[in-house]
Amino acid sequence: MACHSEDFDCSRCTEAARRERGCYERASRPVVSIGGEKYYRCPVRLIRPWAKWVLGLFRHYRDGHLPYSGGVMDQPAKLMQAFLVVASVIEEETSDKVRNPHSAQGKR
Repeated sequence: MACHSEDFDCSRCTEAARRERGCYERASRPVVSIGGEKYYRCPVRLIRPWAKWVLGLFRHYRDGHLPYSGGVMDQPAKLMQAFLVVASVIEEETSDKVRNPHSAQGKR
């Protein structure tokens, strides 16, 4: 994903930024590029609440903290599958940038 998640924290967005990022209507220029696809609306509007929840938990998981007590086998299977999907997307994006470091420039 050619953006940083902290750039799209709705609570920190000004009214001008919301207009520029397409929160209310299609922006005049791409707001974000994901996998080569250009989006003209705020990406936060594209992410469902459960996905935001998984992404928030993934940060802790990546740092070695499990969301529920116990070990990996004690975590909900669907959550662990979601973490695998997130990790594979991050790996794919990271390896794409290593292979072609100039491809991500100017897509923010």
